[in-house]
Amino acid sequence: MFELNLTCALFVVSFLLFMLALNELFLKPVGDVIEKRQSRISNDLASARELRDEASVELAKYEKQLSSVRDEARQVIADLVAQSQSERALKMAKIEKEGRTKLDTAHKELAGERTNLITALVEEEKALVSNIVSKLLGKSTSVDLDSESVKKALVQGGK
Repeated sequence: MFELNLTCALFVVSFLLFMLALNELFLKPVGDVIEKRQSRISNDLASARELRDEASVELAKYEKQLSSVRDEARQVIADLVAQSQSERALKMAKIEKEGRTKLDTAHKELAGERTNLITALVEEEKALVSNIVSKLLGKSTSVDLDSESVKKALVQGGK
């Protein structure tokens, strides 16, 4: 069966020494590396969480600043639009005033020309009526016409 002798004890001692050497040479260094790696991973995760939190804070600040800048830009645009509209209104009023002035001047010029033309036509009309009457009667006669009534008849006939 099983016999206990020095070989068996020597085998157990050598096995224990082998296990101790194996533990010291291979298992402990590997365990230390694994522990260091796990520690580094934990530290990196914590650091990443902190950086993520900082980035979130910075992102919130940036978005707030961006919103502020956009609001400011909208206000600037609104101010410029209002300013340009008021300038446009002023220029349009100036152009309208100039147009009215030119139109009034043209109306006055036309009225003056019309008066001059009617005055010139009154004399021609009187001469024409005299000529027609002379031809109808067959003798030379002078017809005495009132210049104002001829002018009035020409003005009413022109309308």
